[in-house]
Amino acid sequence: MTSFCPHCGAEAPTEGRFCMRCGKERSPQFPPPATPTALDQPLPPVPATPPPSAPPPSAPPPPPGPPAPAGPSPVGAFFGRAFRGDWAGAAQAALWPVGLLLVGAVALAVPGYGQNADADDFVGFGDRLRLALTVLMHGLGGTFRATASGGDSGSSLFDSSTGTSAGAIDLFMPPLLVPVLWCTALLIGVRMLRTRLLLAPPSPERTLGLETAVRVGLLAMGGTVVLALFGQPTIQQVEFHSAPFLVALCTLALGAVVTVAVFQRADIAQWLAVRPGVAAAGRAFGSAVRAMAWVLPLVLIAGFVVGIVADDGRDGGDVDSATGGSVAAGIVLLALYLPNLAVTGLGFVWGAPVEADLRGSGFGGSQYEHDSYGLGRLGDDVNSGAVVGVLAFGLVLALLVGVLIARRARDRRELYLGGGFFYALLLVLGAVSGFSMETSGGLTGELSFGGTGEGGLDLPQLLLFGLLWVGGGVVVAPYLLRLGAAQAPAASHQPPPPAEDFADAPTRTGSVLPPPPQGPPTPPPGVYGVLFAAPPPHPQEPDRRLGVWIGTLLGALVIGGGAAAGVLLLRDDGNGAADDARDNAPVAVETAQTDGTGAATQQPTPSPPPTTNQDTAVPSATPGIPAGYRRVVDPKGFAFAVPESWSRTGVKNNSQITYAGGGTGPEKYLVGVIPMAPYTSYENLQNLEKHAVDDPKKSGYRRIRLEPNTFQGRPGALWEYTYEDESGRTVHGIDQSYIAADGTEYAIFLTGSDAGWAALQETYRIGLDSWGLTDTK
Repeated sequence: MTSFCPHCGAEAPTEGRFCMRCGKERSPQFPPPATPTALDQPLPPVPATPPPSAPPPSAPPPPPGPPAPAGPSPVGAFFGRAFRGDWAGAAQAALWPVGLLLVGAVALAVPGYGQNADADDFVGFGDRLRLALTVLMHGLGGTFRATASGGDSGSSLFDSSTGTSAGAIDLFMPPLLVPVLWCTALLIGVRMLRTRLLLAPPSPERTLGLETAVRVGLLAMGGTVVLALFGQPTIQQVEFHSAPFLVALCTLALGAVVTVAVFQRADIAQWLAVRPGVAAAGRAFGSAVRAMAWVLPLVLIAGFVVGIVADDGRDGGDVDSATGGSVAAGIVLLALYLPNLAVTGLGFVWGAPVEADLRGSGFGGSQYEHDSYGLGRLGDDVNSGAVVGVLAFGLVLALLVGVLIARRARDRRELYLGGGFFYALLLVLGAVSGFSMETSGGLTGELSFGGTGEGGLDLPQLLLFGLLWVGGGVVVAPYLLRLGAAQAPAASHQPPPPAEDFADAPTRTGSVLPPPPQGPPTPPPGVYGVLFAAPPPHPQEPDRRLGVWIGTLLGALVIGGGAAAGVLLLRDDGNGAADDARDNAPVAVETAQTDGTGAATQQPTPSPPPTTNQDTAVPSATPGIPAGYRRVVDPKGFAFAVPESWSRTGVKNNSQITYAGGGTGPEKYLVGVIPMAPYTSYENLQNLEKHAVDDPKKSGYRRIRLEPNTFQGRPGALWEYTYEDESGRTVHGIDQSYIAADGTEYAIFLTGSDAGWAALQETYRIGLDSWGLTDTK
């Protein structure tokens, strides 16, 4: 039998042990074994793997291949899918809010606002449309700023009779209806897009909602910013700005949030299912938003009804001037600020007054105006029954808020958390529902003016009364639900549903926990258990509960309404009918007598009888006052000596009080009272001198002295000058100003004919020596 060498492959006889060619041993089995039987046959050997053939020494190694390309990062893959997605569907969804803004701008621009089409200052439809877009962008995070760089004053917003004008006005009064309608329109578009995507083949990616949010947010932002850029007109040399960058940020955030909330709703629910604390906070916030959405329309309806009942047919006044007498313009503007009015009305019925403060300095000096309207003024203007009605309506709203939150709450923590969210929403909306304004500018490059203004709810009082009313409503609401739950089973003769243990019970919908074991219901302890408690065993029990309920309501009324009425009665509004009544009432007047050093010593004097002239200060004869003079105590909080024939003749801008005689000459006192003056008296007098120099009614101005000084231990300034008035008469004036300890600036300004200044100089000395502050303001 022929065999082969396993080393070189040469043929050799089977019985040969060594290879005839290579000499190597062919097989370890030699001599050959005997012929095995069938049972002794070994298993066939496993063929050995031949060793890899080494490349020939002369051949170079093959070059390494190119490395495999790295895959995109998760963020890159996400944005890649987002930008390769359905842009057409996202554009259809984004078209809803953008189209709404355009329609709203057209609705605002259609009314003519009482303009005369033939007038030189007529504003056409195109400019009104662009200006309306600027107003709407203010509700989406933008600004409302008007600037005039100069030019003919007759065609400028900052009108003046001399020279060129320049200035700026920054207004903060966002219409809260705009973001609500914008989000609602986007919600409609996104839901339609989601319905269409549900009919398409399912996407394997769970980030479909986030990818759609990127596309929808970018398109909604882009369309809104285009309108914002278009809506910045220049009208009669006045440029209007809306800060499109801020609009872009706000609309991008709103668009992304709305889209994610719609598309990722199921994922959000799963995420909240394993986080009960966050889920409870989310439910509480939703309850607070629903309660706010209920009470604000009720406030508007009540205000509309009261307005119809109280309409006496008088002219609209400021409303007519703002709308030009156009009914359509009034309706459109009123609709735009309905949420602002509703929030203000809610704070008002809960005891927070509506206030307005205006401060300014300019051509006529510094001025300050303050006005407030609360329940106290309402009682003076109407009657006490109106105040009771407002407080009763406030009680109903507080109980409604508590019931709406308690119906959705699953335990006490969620109830109180919902009340806290509602309280926070009330404060935030109250802060943004008002207005603030800042102006600055100048004329002819030398004269300057500026001022600030703000109005809205009194936030400190809203902070107090809102806590009382909301807290009382949240505490009382479970007892109201308990009364209803106790009476409903008794009326239907059916047992109440079993109670849930709020600490261990699963959620009412979508629960993954096993159902509770069957058995007789055991109501849990606490307030919430009474909602599912068994009917009372005795028929007298409901009467007792009804008494508890009535007592609770009375307690809430006493806590909320009593606190509101009490604080308002003790509060000084500073002006209005309440101040007039106080000024006319007998008061215990304190007069000051100087001791020769300028310090005033207080001496009580008998109260004078009430006077019928509200603008006349209370006189008193005081020892130490020279003959021919009398001391007056002014309701604005100061007292000094004036000639006997002089009296309080009027008040201008609620900050400038005039004392003068009965003649036609320039002899008079002008006393300025500016609370919380943001400047020093010397700075203010320097600014006033600039205006006096350029005043065409004060020709021949000549400064006698302008210097800082100290008056009654407080920093002040003294300004004395002369000028010729329009009749050619030389007028002499002197002004002693100073800042009191409470920050109020008092300016004691005397003017008179220069020919008789010697006598007036003595009058001024006596007035300063007898000057003192009182507690009557």
